[in-house]
Amino acid sequence: VADAEFLPFIDNLFDLVYSRNVLEHLPNPLKALCEQKRVCKEGGRISVITDNAGFWAYYILGHHTRPVLRIGRRDLYHGMRAEDRHYFLFTREHLENLFNRAELLVLRVDFMDFGTTKANLINNFLRVLPFLKNFSYPRIIAIARKSNLPLGKETEASIHVDV
Repeated sequence: VADAEFLPFIDNLFDLVYSRNVLEHLPNPLKALCEQKRVCKEGGRISVITDNAGFWAYYILGHHTRPVLRIGRRDLYHGMRAEDRHYFLFTREHLENLFNRAELLVLRVDFMDFGTTKANLINNFLRVLPFLKNFSYPRIIAIARKSNLPLGKETEASIHVDV
């Protein structure tokens, strides 16, 4: 376990730096992304999976969007455990801007599904209409390269950051 803003690794060590459900929990996601860049080799990839700010269920069901609820003297956080706090929710454009600010070459930014969920019927309906696609996916994956070296030069060393 390490601080995402101060990774305990030497520069240019990993071919792949992967984080899932991390950036949205950090007060300074740009600093963490720059730290991932620091430990990534030239030509290596950085892959980030995070919550999609546009996903309908986060608003309808209250996950990630409601503050702590107070009932009498008890604090409750709707949908998640009390320790879980999101500093940010990202759109595709937010992630592209963040990666560009970190001076990373964005290779792709796509929506991602959870897999099987109770909401699949609604998600599938929303995906029929292209302008509602953003609302139907709970996650976003962004993949970038540290430099302009040709793809395919990666080796097996990698780091996996997960919450």
